[in-house]
Amino acid sequence: MASCVRRYADAGLFSGVVLVSKGREKIYEQAFGLADREFNVPNSMQSRFHIASLSKPITAVAVLRLVEQGKLNLEDHLSKFVADFPSGDKITIEELLTHYSGLADASADADFNEWSRFPQTTTALVERAKKKPLQSEPGTHYFYSNSNYHILAFIIERLSGQNYGAFVENEILKPAGMNNTAHHADAGAIISGLVHGYSPAGATDFENAPYLDWTWDSIGRIETSECSGSAGNVSAIAAYS
Repeated sequence: MASCVRRYADAGLFSGVVLVSKGREKIYEQAFGLADREFNVPNSMQSRFHIASLSKPITAVAVLRLVEQGKLNLEDHLSKFVADFPSGDKITIEELLTHYSGLADASADADFNEWSRFPQTTTALVERAKKKPLQSEPGTHYFYSNSNYHILAFIIERLSGQNYGAFVENEILKPAGMNNTAHHADAGAIISGLVHGYSPAGATDFENAPYLDWTWDSIGRIETSECSGSAGNVSAIAAYS
C-alpha cells in the first residue's frame, strides 16, 4: 500500500492522506504531499480538507433523516416545497437525490466564476435553478446537476427550521462522533489545519486554485480531519452540493 501510494505522490499525482481500516482497527494511515506549497507545510493526519461534492452523500443522509422524522417522503414533489418551481409538480425528492430530476446545472453557467465568488443562500440558489430549462423529462435520464442538491439544502433548512450546517452537525456529525468535521459556511473563519487548494499548471507544476465562496456548493463545504479520530471516519469540510 505504502509503495503504491508513494509512486503517485512522488509523481505529483496525489497529495493528501490515506487511511485504511477494518472495523475499528486502523490497518494503514499516512499523509503525503503539501498542505501549503508556499511555506512548504506538509500534510499530516490532522490536516483538514474541503471535500466539495463528496458532501453530497452527507446532504442525502440529512434528507433521509427528515424522512425518518416524518417531515417529508421521497415521493413528495418539489412543488410541495417550492410552489412556483417550473415543472415542480413532476420532480420528486428521490429524483433530486439521484440526479434524475432533469434539471440543468446552474453552476455550469458562463457567469459561474463571477457569482460563485460571493456568499450565497439556499433561496438564491433555488432562484438560479428556476431559470434553467429541463435537460430531460423528470425521471427519464440521469444528468448530474449541483442544482439538485442546492434545492435539497433549501428543503432541509425549511423543514428543519435550522440552517444547513447546524442540521448536519446536530443530526449527522455529532451522533457519528465526527468531531473534526464541520460545515464551512463562513469564508472568513480561520480553520486550524485547513489545507490550501491548488490547480495543475502545465504538466508538472501547480498554482493557487481560483477563489470561490463555497457557500454556493451545497451551501458551504464540509471540512474534515477525521483520519486522526476513530478508524473509519473521514475528515473533511463540505458544502451543500
